[in-house]
Amino acid sequence: MEKNPSNVEEIKKKLESIMNDALEAASRDKAFDLEKRSRELGLSDAVLYSARKVLDRLQLK
Repeated sequence: MEKNPSNVEEIKKKLESIMNDALEAASRDKAFDLEKRSRELGLSDAVLYSARKVLDRLQLK
């Protein structure tokens, strides 16, 4: 994916959506499938890796 301001903003919005979904699932003691959700949003493996790192740090994975 080529970097340009619109792509960056689109990825940021999708990543924010994933983080919100993960936090909501954690608050309800529900499982959250990070890979499935990132594929639904069409995110690259690099973005999935970044999301996984953030969730690991938050211990929500």
